[in-house]
Amino acid sequence: PPRHPTQMRVPRLLVTYRERIGGHRVPIVVLEVIDFDAKRLGITRVVRVCGAPRALGVQAFEAERFARARQLLGKEYTGFPRACQQVYAAICGDKDAHINCMDAFEVYVRGDFDPFLLGTWCERKEKHGEEIVERFSPMLAAAVAKTFDEPPAMRPHSPTAQWEGWITVGEGRPYSHINTPPQSVEAAVQRM
Repeated sequence: PPRHPTQMRVPRLLVTYRERIGGHRVPIVVLEVIDFDAKRLGITRVVRVCGAPRALGVQAFEAERFARARQLLGKEYTGFPRACQQVYAAICGDKDAHINCMDAFEVYVRGDFDPFLLGTWCERKEKHGEEIVERFSPMLAAAVAKTFDEPPAMRPHSPTAQWEGWITVGEGRPYSHINTPPQSVEAAVQRM
């Protein structure tokens, strides 16, 4: 298979960082990857900082994490990995904190594809002295999808409705803009 075989075509790439609070996965920060193509996730902006969910009884420690995240609203970074590291470090209150952005950051996606094809191919590599496994989805080349900053309030009810759900950023990669012709997407995947 190609080195990075997935290419999901999206009109907008919204990525969310969520943490477990009170037994629930809660969104904290939403990023928009403004400049992206088959080979890179470039300029990234913090577009939304979620409020601490009152119903979950957020502790003072968790409230501080949300407050630190709020200071990032509107900040723009030259690349997606750098944005993720900066966001995570700010939330943790530790400038040296590291995170695997391809696994820890997620995309809520809706598309016309089989979810069983997600993450069917993987690659092992070393990063910051740790072995990590990156997952890809080779059978989704040129699949058209939409990303959301959170699950939409209204979901399709048709039995032929598109699949939707949370995936890690890595599972959907590499991404391309919806205006990229499918033939170009497939050719780019073949060259990788």
